[in-house]
Amino acid sequence: MVGAVASIVPELGREASDYKGAALLVDTLPPTDAMLADRGYDTDWFRNALTARGISPCIPSKRNRRIAIPHDRILYRQRHRIENMFGRLKDWRASGVFRPR
Repeated sequence: MVGAVASIVPELGREASDYKGAALLVDTLPPTDAMLADRGYDTDWFRNALTARGISPCIPSKRNRRIAIPHDRILYRQRHRIENMFGRLKDWRASGVFRPR
């Protein structure tokens, strides 16, 4: 299912890279066909770990990668569903925390 959240991990800190948190998630991923992720997750070990689990990585290559790795652009466009879900969670959190004086 495109757009389903597998699990959520708290941030490791503002300066921590995305793929460091991904190391915690690789073993907990449910069986799926593809993994949509942004350029922050473009590392060889993460791509190899996904492939070893039978998951096709749909991750655009970083701009500094010497040889770009192709990805499914049509499938990658579906990533906006995930971004919208986090936007809604942030909106609901703000309304739940707000207390009038």
